[in-house]
Amino acid sequence: ASADATAHYKRMATFKDTFTKENKCGGMLGCINAGTNCYWWDYGQLKLYQKNNLLVTKDSAEADALRQFLGMADRKAGSTIEATKDDASVILSSTIKAGSVKDSLCTRVTVNSL
Repeated sequence: ASADATAHYKRMATFKDTFTKENKCGGMLGCINAGTNCYWWDYGQLKLYQKNNLLVTKDSAEADALRQFLGMADRKAGSTIEATKDDASVILSSTIKAGSVKDSLCTRVTVNSL
């Protein structure tokens, strides 16, 4: 058990070092709310599920860190968008043929018009 714990600690330390070097976001990720220097995205409560999903549409250091963590470098990855889209929205693996998208997160959406 001690060897497993040591190996896990080394993996997490390597992740932390790499993440903080590559992402100048000023915070670290956590699985619980561990204070002001840790980002914690709770998906277990409905109000926080919506808030934290929509966080990827915001312009902040925390939103940048979340997009980095989720691998969302491209806000329209794998999508065909013929609709109008604002700069904030994130549209992933979707086809939107007409209409407009504003302040939204769309994942695997196929629609003729919004």
